[in-house]
Amino acid sequence: MHTKTYLIKITTSLLLTGFVLAGAVPATEEKNANPYGIFRIFKNIDKKHKFVGSYFYRRDNDRNITGLELSLRRKVSKFVSYGIEADVRTGMRHDDDWVWKDAKWSWEDDSEPELGTSLFLKFKRGLYFLPGTNWVGSINLKTHNNWTKTLMTLKPEASLTYIHFANGKPIYNIYTKVQYYIPLNFGQDDIYQKWLYLGTMLHWKDNLKPFLFVAYKEENWTQSKDFEERLPNEEYSSKSKLSYIGIGLNYYLD
Repeated sequence: MHTKTYLIKITTSLLLTGFVLAGAVPATEEKNANPYGIFRIFKNIDKKHKFVGSYFYRRDNDRNITGLELSLRRKVSKFVSYGIEADVRTGMRHDDDWVWKDAKWSWEDDSEPELGTSLFLKFKRGLYFLPGTNWVGSINLKTHNNWTKTLMTLKPEASLTYIHFANGKPIYNIYTKVQYYIPLNFGQDDIYQKWLYLGTMLHWKDNLKPFLFVAYKEENWTQSKDFEERLPNEEYSSKSKLSYIGIGLNYYLD
C-alpha cells in the first residue's frame, strides 16, 4: 500500500513538473525567407584610414531588428587592418528577456535601443593556389561589448570571395562567410549564435555596388535569470533557426 502511494506521488510530481516546464520553456523558433536589407557608405580619409557607416534592417520571425554602425578603419598593410566600431541596435533578444510576467512566461519587449562598441583585427590574403587565381580569403577577429545589457562577445568570422574580371576590371564577386558568437560573460553554451552567408556583388559603378545574399542564423536560448530564480533545479535549451533573403548596396563617396 505504501509502495503504491509512493508511486502515485512520484508520478503526480513528474506530471506537475512537466506541466510547469511546458509553459516555462521558450518554444523553438523556425521561419524561412525572412527579409534582410543592408546599406553601407565608405569614405576614405587618406591612404590608410577610412570611415564606414552602415544601416541594416531584418525581420526575425515576428520582430523587427535594426542597426546603425559607424567604424574607423586603419590599413596596416595590404593584408592587415584594424579598427573600432560603435553601434546602436533595436529589437535584439537575449537569454534574460525570457521572464515571468502577468502570471505567465513570455519574451520581454525588446524594442529598447542597445549601445555597443567593437574592436576588430582583419587579415586578408589572395589565395592564388585555388583555380582561377581570383580568390581572396579573410579572417576577422572581433570583440563586441553591449553596454546597455553588459554583455561581452567574441565574434570570429572567416570568408572566401571569388572575383570575376573582364578586361582587367572586376565585374562581380561571389562570397561565402561564416561567423560565430562566443559569449564571454553570459550564457550556458560555448557558442550561442552562428551565421552562414552566401552572396554575390555586382561592380556596377566605381561608387555603387549592389549585392544579393541568403543567410542562415542559428541561436541557442538557455536559462534566464527569472527562470533560474523560480525553477532553480531545472534547465532548458531552446533554439531559433531562421533563414533570410537579403539585398544591399555599398556606396563609395570617393
